[in-house]
This record gives sequence, structure tokens and C-alpha cells, in this order.
Amino acid sequence: MILARSDTRMTPRRLTQTIIDKLEPPTTGRLEIRDTDPRGLMLRVTTKGIKSWYVVRQMDGKRQRLNIGTYPVMTLAKARAKAKELLGAIEQGADLQKEAEAKETSNITLDDCL
Repeated sequence: MILARSDTRMTPRRLTQTIIDKLEPPTTGRLEIRDTDPRGLMLRVTTKGIKSWYVVRQMDGKRQRLNIGTYPVMTLAKARAKAKELLGAIEQGADLQKEAEAKETSNITLDDCL
């Protein structure tokens, strides 16, 4: 698979292990590839070659992006399963962004503040 280095977003496609392994880091910015199964799963590649999985949804007119893991620690199959789980929760009314922020602030200790 050949990608123009100036590309930052690609047409949604069904990702495969081969496609992911052949992705090269962009020279500038980030490369974002949306998966079609499920819609809402995205792989982001940085200039340093870091590949991160995100769940992306439109909520209240705003695009929300939630990081769910880093490739290859989180495989394509695991990313799809996690994305389907989170997208199902969103459909049921969960606000994952607020839940993640609340979890982050609940882990702050006094030492963190000093």
C-alpha cells in the first residue's frame, strides 16, 4: 500500500493487519484512517510512527475522540471489540468523554497537587 506522505486523512476503509503494518509515518502532522467495521474506529499514526486507536463520535455537534489503546499492544481485533462495546454504550446515552475526565480527576492525590 502506497500512501502519499502529505495525506493526513484517508477515505474510510476496512482495516487489515497488512494495511496497518505497511503504514508509514507522515512527514508532518498525523495520519488518520477510519475503519468501516465498526464506523467510529480510527487509527492515528504520528510522525514518530506511534499508532493509536480512537473511538470517534459526533455528540451535541462536537467531535469527540477517546483513546482506547496503542498498536500493537492493542490488536486490530481487540480494538474493534472495544470500539463496538463503547459505541454501544454511547448509543445507550453514555457520555464517555465526561466519564473519562471524571475518572482522571478522581485519581489525583495530594502529592500530585504539591
